[in-house]
Amino acid sequence: MRLCMVGCGRWGRSYLKTIKPLESVNVDWIVIRKTIPKLQEAFSFSYDLDKLLEIEFFDGVVIASPPDTHFDLVRICLKHKLPVLVEKPFTKSYEQSSFLKEEFDKKGLICMVGYQHLFSEKYKLLKNQASKGGEIKTVYSIAISDGPYRENITVVRDWGSHEIATALDLYKEHPTSMSISKVKNSYTNQYKGLYYLEMYFSNDRKFNSLFGNQSITKKKQLILELDNGFIYLDNLDQASNIVTSQNKFLNLSQLNVHYEMPLETLVKEFKCNVKNNIRSPILELSVNVNKILDELEISFRE
Repeated sequence: MRLCMVGCGRWGRSYLKTIKPLESVNVDWIVIRKTIPKLQEAFSFSYDLDKLLEIEFFDGVVIASPPDTHFDLVRICLKHKLPVLVEKPFTKSYEQSSFLKEEFDKKGLICMVGYQHLFSEKYKLLKNQASKGGEIKTVYSIAISDGPYRENITVVRDWGSHEIATALDLYKEHPTSMSISKVKNSYTNQYKGLYYLEMYFSNDRKFNSLFGNQSITKKKQLILELDNGFIYLDNLDQASNIVTSQNKFLNLSQLNVHYEMPLETLVKEFKCNVKNNIRSPILELSVNVNKILDELEISFRE
């Protein structure tokens, strides 16, 4: 599988590191905007994705550039009828996301959005375990770190997108209501901070999330409260990461398994989908995520 990658910042380099050891997957070309980066491996570089796709053949394109560039870059991939793996958030608005989804539907092309943790083996195990414990009553999520800080995208859209994607994936419906608040008002702009998100679903089910880029501690954890117990997942620990309990975390049973990194699982699934021409439901979920993000950003500004 021959890939072109757009963007070579922090996350682009994570993609390169992840793809390097994978069998039958390689990146030959990288599209950049500024100075050619210093990398250990040899790559060819271009400043124009459209022109590059006219002269080079690729099986797919990975877009790891800033979110405000996604819409135009994905449209170029659509023009050349190429499968796309684009980082989250999909676009900067529901309108843009809806437009792109319609185009992918018309052309029957593959587009995946990089909600990597939803593709991880650990998360799939969590959902499997949850299916045995009855209905999910409440989800407690925490996703915090010290940075990164990005321009032109709010913390709500950048960090909140994955939290909302998780909620929609677990509950399989649009929330009936929601609220969001900033934990501390130390920063007047919307590009730094911690936020508390509450989402309410049918049958009194809830999703509570603390997320943001203003924490000296890095955490990515989920707790699911079920009819018949609890499930805990640490998405930063690649071993011993699913804990189930029948009695409020007493008598714990732990599954001691080492899992692939979520990004590796995501890339492998993209490869599989391209090979077998499978369209992922993550595209529709991403559109719904952007619809909620639009509502949250408007309500927060008000």
